[in-house]
Amino acid sequence: MAAETPDRTSFEGADASVLRRLLAEVVPAARLEEVSPGPVAHLTLRVRLGGRTERRVIVAEQLVQSASRGVTAAIGALRGALATQLGRPVSGAPVAGSARYRALARGNVHCAVCQKPIRMTDYVVRRRAQVLHSGCATAAESKE
Repeated sequence: MAAETPDRTSFEGADASVLRRLLAEVVPAARLEEVSPGPVAHLTLRVRLGGRTERRVIVAEQLVQSASRGVTAAIGALRGALATQLGRPVSGAPVAGSARYRALARGNVHCAVCQKPIRMTDYVVRRRAQVLHSGCATAAESKE
């Protein structure tokens, strides 16, 4: 018997709580707005970042179910998938005294889309060896 695909109103319980908990770990300002069926065997998550930017994230339904059952590998994989698709704040990532830390502190790292400096507290996405503000990456995706 095939598992029933959740719709946007019935997706609650352990699956939703594990998604909310992992989102809070990856991007504390993120809020899960909606879960709906995605491509075959996947879910589409509508996530709001800090009240201004909205992102759609696609994750494997089986991965979410395994994570909600406490499978450690699934929890790590889901956390990684969310972090990759949503970006994470730069702060804490560079080690104080490293070249990357000094470049960020001086404002020498700029967004590849808007050309504005990237601050240590900005949410960023890394794509093709470039650093982009999370909001700029979302805007660039919607134009494609």
